[in-house]
Amino acid sequence: MAFAVWFIVRSTVFVDQTPFIQARQTLAFPIGILLSLYIDKIRVLLSSRRLVAILSVAFLAFGVGIYAFLHFSGYGLGTLPLLVYNFISLFTCVFCALGIIGLTHLIKPLQNAFMQKVSIFTLEIYLLHGYLISYNSLTGNYPGILLLDVLLCITSVIMHYICAYALNLIKHVIERKDNA
Repeated sequence: MAFAVWFIVRSTVFVDQTPFIQARQTLAFPIGILLSLYIDKIRVLLSSRRLVAILSVAFLAFGVGIYAFLHFSGYGLGTLPLLVYNFISLFTCVFCALGIIGLTHLIKPLQNAFMQKVSIFTLEIYLLHGYLISYNSLTGNYPGILLLDVLLCITSVIMHYICAYALNLIKHVIERKDNA
């Protein structure tokens, strides 16, 4: 509920140059958590490789279709209230992500340790880019965009290892209390 309220606040009150990125993240993150809570039930429902392939392609097509509709149509969607635009845009991210996850599940060469690390760092970048992209001095030109990309990659790797260290520390403290 708090994420939904923050989504509305980011789309209506605290509007800045890139409000859609942070607004989408405020709902995409809890949707991802919700999906992870029901992953076992989802796996049972999607045990058919053919069904996973069909749904993955359909999700990708739907997400790309919504994006194209919002950005390339002549329906005057640029005049939509930002809250409505952000809500519709949310589905581009969620459906494309579900499609990519499904296709990655089907394509066995993509299931390796390297790709697992890339996906972890990609999540870190996703969580950070909405906050770092607003630095116009970095994104104003092509070299600035490359600098932003490098900063995002470095920051995401550092953030990942700091979080992993903190989680291991918490885990050891809990284990000590359980053993005491």
